[in-house]
Amino acid sequence: MKLAEKQIKALQEQLCRSFCADIKIIRNAGSTLIETPFSFPDGDSYQIYLNPLARGGFRVSDGGHTLMHLSYENDIDKFNDGNRKILLENIKNEFDVKSEDGEFFVDCTAEEIAKHVFKLGQALTKISDITFLNKARVQSTFYEDLREQLIKIFSVANIEEDYIFDKLANAKDYPIDYKLSTERERYYPFIFAVHNSDKAQQTTIILERLLRTQQDKKDFEFNSLIVFNDMNTIGGAKIKRLINVAGPSVSLDDKENFNRKAKQLIA
Repeated sequence: MKLAEKQIKALQEQLCRSFCADIKIIRNAGSTLIETPFSFPDGDSYQIYLNPLARGGFRVSDGGHTLMHLSYENDIDKFNDGNRKILLENIKNEFDVKSEDGEFFVDCTAEEIAKHVFKLGQALTKISDITFLNKARVQSTFYEDLREQLIKIFSVANIEEDYIFDKLANAKDYPIDYKLSTERERYYPFIFAVHNSDKAQQTTIILERLLRTQQDKKDFEFNSLIVFNDMNTIGGAKIKRLINVAGPSVSLDDKENFNRKAKQLIA
């Protein structure tokens, strides 16, 4: 059923009235605040400011409020690295938004102000959503975050990624996420990153092979640290099997215990 022209016009007027009712313009000292319906998930409203530019035109800006708000519960320095940085740059390009010193803004003419207020609002919503990455992106940032933490603790020179332990049969089929450098002879400290049930199962298989090889050859020792993204997302049976063959485990979010347990591997 198609809307009649009269109905479309009435709907347009109704929508305009509704949107206009939610928008207020408040003059403050040195700037103008534009109140909009846009808000963060916790209910706090976006701060959108309008300021004239000396060269002419106007700047529509968040005044640095967005990153400040997100910093209360997030490490916003991570927005400058890896996948998060790529996502942020894509959002800025999509909505023609620039950033400087933590402030997101658009420079425009007087006629473009309304359009860019809404475009900036859309951009800020997507920027806020970076903290709620979907499962695939969480997986990739989990690996980035783990690598970053290991480098902070041990330095790049003292970690080997995708380590192939040549004492295992068909070793290339069983890569180990990280091996740490140690002065102890014939001792191998390993770290496994586990983000889902499949990786838990794969890690269990590798650890079982390590234990059998150690028992057969008796010419090396090893210990392992299992680092979880979110243990609650992994099936109970797979967790039990993994824990039965693994060394200590920790959540990457538990920074204090992660640092302590990682250092204990080479103590």
